[in-house]
Amino acid sequence: MFVTSLFIAPYLIIALFAIFMTFAEQKQTGNRSLLLKSLGFLACVLWPITFLVVAVAAQRSTS
Repeated sequence: MFVTSLFIAPYLIIALFAIFMTFAEQKQTGNRSLLLKSLGFLACVLWPITFLVVAVAAQRSTS
């Protein structure tokens, strides 16, 4: 149980931070699209996959 908490806690902290920053950015820019908001929040919750996709795309663009 303790080991599971060691993995879940950082994941949740990063996800909550990303969601907060996404919400603040969308509020600042006045983004009204429900689809884009939903995709942004989904990307925050699934941040390891988002990070991997961005890293692979960046690696391919430099090659």
